[in-house]
Amino acid sequence: MTSTEIGTAYTSQEAAALLRRSTGTLANWRVSGKGPPFIRIGGPITYPKAEFDKWRQEHMQPGAPVHRARKSQAREVSAN
Repeated sequence: MTSTEIGTAYTSQEAAALLRRSTGTLANWRVSGKGPPFIRIGGPITYPKAEFDKWRQEHMQPGAPVHRARKSQAREVSAN
């Protein structure tokens, strides 16, 4: 495998870290067909970066809006 090929895929450990999940969770997802696309050809499992990043982007959830306290509420808290 060339260094270019190595650089185009994440290892299971890298993918798990990016998703903040364990490698065991990724293994469970692979079995159930739930997780990101992966490749295994007689060796370790890898996650092609382009497909992994696309899958991760498609599964992002919108965040909750940031709540900012009104100035009067902030003054009440600081006075206590």
